[in-house]
Amino acid sequence: MSFSALLDVLLSDPNLGIDVVYRPLMGAPVPCRAAFANPDIEQQLATARVRDRKRWLIVKSADVAQPSKDDMIEIPVGGAEFRVLNFSANDPMRLTWRIEVAAS
Repeated sequence: MSFSALLDVLLSDPNLGIDVVYRPLMGAPVPCRAAFANPDIEQQLATARVRDRKRWLIVKSADVAQPSKDDMIEIPVGGAEFRVLNFSANDPMRLTWRIEVAAS
């Protein structure tokens, strides 16, 4: 099974993937599947250790061609909206975008 096919299986799983609508500042809204990740990022600041909670959304780059800061992501069920803060392609084949979001 290819990585792309595996990604399709993971995102289609109702326990991992959710339906979202990616709303770019310019262009038409794009319905797609995504998975949330909420890692804690620990950093050393002088003598203190700081824990920063991040919220990441993983989407296929085939669905979202190029994310941009301040684009919006909506979860139709429940109506939650998130603003794009940052993004990166996080796999060697550039099949996914890892998008940092904040509730809007």
